[in-house]
Amino acid sequence: MTRFHSEMQRIREYIHNLDSKVIDTNHGSIEYARTGDGYPILAVHGNAGGFDQGLMMANKTIDAKFQVISVSRFGYLRSSIPKKASVAMQADSYASLLDSLNIGKTAIVGYSAGSTSSIQFTLRHPERVSALILVFPAAPGKGPIMPKAIFNIFRVLVFSSF
Repeated sequence: MTRFHSEMQRIREYIHNLDSKVIDTNHGSIEYARTGDGYPILAVHGNAGGFDQGLMMANKTIDAKFQVISVSRFGYLRSSIPKKASVAMQADSYASLLDSLNIGKTAIVGYSAGSTSSIQFTLRHPERVSALILVFPAAPGKGPIMPKAIFNIFRVLVFSSF
């Protein structure tokens, strides 16, 4: 087994051991992991991972006294990609997840590329949001963009292995 394959196997085992769950919503399946018992905070990951990245970032930025619900956005890990997927649909899937967990109101933290759907969740479901926090937001607009060729290589190496 090559070093790459052994590292990917280690990563798969690590993610599997994080004990995530998958629920079905009107917009497809959504994977999430839940840690802690305090006030709920929905953590939305960036481009480099799924719920696992959300948990990693939350461990670095959110106090342990809070409950963290970390989701995998559409197409990441075990979350599906619905037909005609949109950022608005992604935001609505967060509301469905919170409904299934009996959580009425939450703070939401959008890390990097997770900022866009976090903003959309706040706009579409303001009664459910106590706070919106954006960490290194990568929202739509002008700014540096990773060249497509590099992103495609990154996507193939990282995401096709899961």
